[in-house]
Amino acid sequence: MGYVPHPNVVARRLDDATVLVHLDTSRIFTLNPTGGRIWELLTGDAQNLDIAALERMLRDEYQVGDDDQLHRDVRTLLRQLEEEQLVVDADRNPSC
Repeated sequence: MGYVPHPNVVARRLDDATVLVHLDTSRIFTLNPTGGRIWELLTGDAQNLDIAALERMLRDEYQVGDDDQLHRDVRTLLRQLEEEQLVVDADRNPSC
């Protein structure tokens, strides 16, 4: 399963944070640098990554030692982004 940004979400990097605005709700969300990097991976050339591939990229970039913690953290963030309709499941919403 992979995630893609909701089409009505815009993002901007401000210093070391990434700010997301959902245009339908006018809600604003702020991601820390690691969350911002995950957002970049979801929106960049490597978009439509499945979760395992996303975790592998992060593990390599950040030299993570605790795979279980990385797995939990990535899934928690993705679940929060999905609950707030900032991302959609690419498999269920191929048009996004």
